[in-house]
Amino acid sequence: MNLRVDTQEPSPIKAPADQVQQDGDSFIGNLRTLWHNLREATFRTGQATSDRARTQKVFGNFLLHIHSTRVHVRSLKFTTTLGLGIAALASFLIALVTGILLMIYYTPSTELAYQSVKDIHYTVPTGRFIRNLHRWSAHVMVITVILHAVRVFFTGSYKRPREFNWLIGLGLLVITLGLSFTGYLLPWDQLAYWAATIGSNIASSPRELTDALDITTRFDPGGQSRELLLGSDSALLSAPRHGAAYRAHLVDRRPFLAHSQRRRPREAQRRGAPGPR
Repeated sequence: MNLRVDTQEPSPIKAPADQVQQDGDSFIGNLRTLWHNLREATFRTGQATSDRARTQKVFGNFLLHIHSTRVHVRSLKFTTTLGLGIAALASFLIALVTGILLMIYYTPSTELAYQSVKDIHYTVPTGRFIRNLHRWSAHVMVITVILHAVRVFFTGSYKRPREFNWLIGLGLLVITLGLSFTGYLLPWDQLAYWAATIGSNIASSPRELTDALDITTRFDPGGQSRELLLGSDSALLSAPRHGAAYRAHLVDRRPFLAHSQRRRPREAQRRGAPGPR
């Protein structure tokens, strides 16, 4: 048997010309494909045209399979996520349960809100403990959600095929900050008044740019944001918005937040979590 031995050294692998070009203008290419990538990340699957595609669609259905059918071993290690997502979920559940208990005694009215909070604090048995537990769990949730987003960004866990999970996470971050802000207004004390004042001033900051361009009379996003937040131009006149803040804090965002908090760990386990880059 004759064996042929190739003594020639293998040539180095060269990147295709289009890949080199893509690396050269990657920023511009990412901008061009931004909306296409967002659409693909949001609507990840199309119509199933084969048995395999139909099977994958059934396996990926949240209602049919609450737990993922496939879990990456790496995603279950503590060093991968540092437990920040679980900590955020646990603090959310504590805030949810204690918030329901506080809702029994709280009165969403500008005239009675402060007095009802004092009654919870000094009259209701274990009311002070429940309120402090609700407050501290909310603080822990804000901190862990921010740290979780930072960890995901610096480890590159937002990249394909996890773009949809990253979009949900950004939405949860905004909602968490909104819940923290609206909850700060509910006692309607001096802290709530100045929080409303400072928050409305931040919301109306685009007015500085529109005033410099002399277009405030025609285009005033800062004023519209302030009015949307307070219902008026002054925090003293924002009493009609107090009930709206209460509804936003309890009703409008909690179902989406609970659904997303339950779905995201499943998606992270199914997709897997990459290590630091």
